[in-house]
Amino acid sequence: MPAEIVSQIEKIFHPRSIAVTGVSDKSYRLGNLLLLSFLDIGFKGSLYPVNPREDRVLGLRCYPSVKEIEGPVDLVIVSVHPKAVPGLIEDCAAKGVGAAVIFSSGFREKGEEGSRSEVEIVRIARSGGVRLLGPNCMGLYCPSSGLSFFPGMPKEGNGGRP
Repeated sequence: MPAEIVSQIEKIFHPRSIAVTGVSDKSYRLGNLLLLSFLDIGFKGSLYPVNPREDRVLGLRCYPSVKEIEGPVDLVIVSVHPKAVPGLIEDCAAKGVGAAVIFSSGFREKGEEGSRSEVEIVRIARSGGVRLLGPNCMGLYCPSSGLSFFPGMPKEGNGGRP
């Protein structure tokens, strides 16, 4: 496997920094649940909540956009309205983000308009070098890197042994 592909996949399973969109300090949204998951499992990298209307979320500084985060971002968690996803992926491409996991739904499973939007998202991601998981994704789990999308997941496995 070419080294470039391995590097891109590493950013998905072993990110050094994660931006989580769709968070709010005023409600429990999916973005909040996902951010809590990273905190719960003990993610060791940098966590960046993103919401243009918040200053802090779950005690962390909140950024108005992915592009305004200082430093590199390996992985962006996308849990925003489907109409906001293309612009968010454009921001990821402009920032040099390695990968995005799109939890948002409302794309090809919703018909022709959603399908066109999904094709546009893929086009933007490919042109900007952003690897995608999703849309309508359930996430992934990699306890060795502190990557969990659901609070309370085991922090490490036992290799299948009882």
